[in-house]
Amino acid sequence: TPPIMRTRLLTSFLLALAACSAREPVLLSVVTYNVHHGEDQNGAPNYDRVGELLREWAPDLVALQEVDVRTTRVGGLDMVDEYAVRSGLEGVFGQAMPFDGGGYGEAVLAGIAIDDWTNHPLPHAPNHEPRAALEMRVRARDGTLVAFVGTHLDHTGDPADRIAQAARLVELFAGREEPVVLVGDFNSLPDSEAMRLLFAAGFVDAAAEHPQFTFPAERPERRIDWILVAPAHRWRVRQVGTVAEGVASDHRPLRATLELLPAR
Repeated sequence: TPPIMRTRLLTSFLLALAACSAREPVLLSVVTYNVHHGEDQNGAPNYDRVGELLREWAPDLVALQEVDVRTTRVGGLDMVDEYAVRSGLEGVFGQAMPFDGGGYGEAVLAGIAIDDWTNHPLPHAPNHEPRAALEMRVRARDGTLVAFVGTHLDHTGDPADRIAQAARLVELFAGREEPVVLVGDFNSLPDSEAMRLLFAAGFVDAAAEHPQFTFPAERPERRIDWILVAPAHRWRVRQVGTVAEGVASDHRPLRATLELLPAR
């Protein structure tokens, strides 16, 4: 190779190396919060307090569980709108079941570009509440398409529904090429069969190195709220934690800052 060609090749290599090392980290801040159908521990509406927390954190994505839309229980209000207005985020509702003159289920709030969203029904026994997984596909700041999924698994003492629901989540979201963030109130402890199914399918616990207790809110002693990511090679956990908020709901919010890594 002529000397001038070698010089050009070396220059190109060094420029490419510098571009890679100067790459700005692509971060996503996410929150999951069971908001106790809009009611705090004193029986008062919690919209202002939850909205205040979300505005303070300025997350990219939020999953809320126990959300009522126009039910009698919440006086006909749309809880998604109540939280969206107070947080400055855009909201989507995923109904799990009709309830009390309106709907009951999950919400996802976003502060970044939304491509589309899908509400996936989950299996349940005939005598148990229906459940759903609300998937929102969003664009990270580098343009990468990310699936953010909020869900709320069965709360009863029988684990059969939670196991079936976890299996369905694996069918829907495990093994995807695109990065996935799966969050919510799973009503499942770390050693439960539902969580074992999710871990075996490749989902990674964002709080594995720093376990976070979220329930009950005043003095949490159980891990039942989760932030999971997949595939493992696309994510690095920068920060994870709860907030010492014991009044706004019966759960504490769980939040994390995640770094989206380049595809291999």
